[in-house]
Amino acid sequence: LGKPQEALENALEGSANDPTLLLGYLAIGRAYLAVGVDTFNPDYYSAALWPLKTYLTYTPDDHRGLASLGRAQVNLGQYEEAITLLNYAIELQDRYTPAYLARGILNAEMGEYELAIDDLTLARRYSTATFDLLVSTGQAYFIMGDFSIIGDFNDTLDFINPAIAVANEETDLSIREIKIAECYALRAQVYENIDQLDAAIREWRWILNLENARPETRAMAETHLAELTGQGPTRTPTSSPSDTPTPTP
Repeated sequence: LGKPQEALENALEGSANDPTLLLGYLAIGRAYLAVGVDTFNPDYYSAALWPLKTYLTYTPDDHRGLASLGRAQVNLGQYEEAITLLNYAIELQDRYTPAYLARGILNAEMGEYELAIDDLTLARRYSTATFDLLVSTGQAYFIMGDFSIIGDFNDTLDFINPAIAVANEETDLSIREIKIAECYALRAQVYENIDQLDAAIREWRWILNLENARPETRAMAETHLAELTGQGPTRTPTSSPSDTPTPTP
């Protein structure tokens, strides 16, 4: 947790009633949230809750705090609380991308796919295409896709491929590899759904070449590879491509 934890401890030494410290709570909560988004680690979303709730206790009509807390709650599965906050954030500021992004993710998780796509489209309209936004949109299209329709397959890749390009710009190697591995995993699942099994094998193997891939993602890759290469109980591809030593998009 490093610097965010140190900043939080410094803020707690003062009084939350001091207006000069309130923005510190917002900054700390958003810092935890950002690390959670970068690392796909839910512990950081939990850490973001207290400073953001403290901030909103004194500034309940701040769309930034509402959207940040709503996003943390979405990623923790606290959907009922999150939707109230996100709707209010959008009511206060109807061009605030983080609120639309968080609500889009929530709608996708709740099975409201058309609403999810609408929110994610608005999020892209009002901001640049971040990794978080691209991946979330790609995931929404993947979940709702009919892979007998080539357009649905392309909809997912149209967001995942640019997400990989954005991830490659990340200067921190560990975060870069975490992000790229998540993209490869989603792309592999797309290829499996359209029976491009050799391509899926390639993606799963690329994940195993990434030292910093999340353990959960690495385990998923190993499971799918065991299945696809004939070591598992079901599908076997027509041929098995050789490992690619250096993953590339």
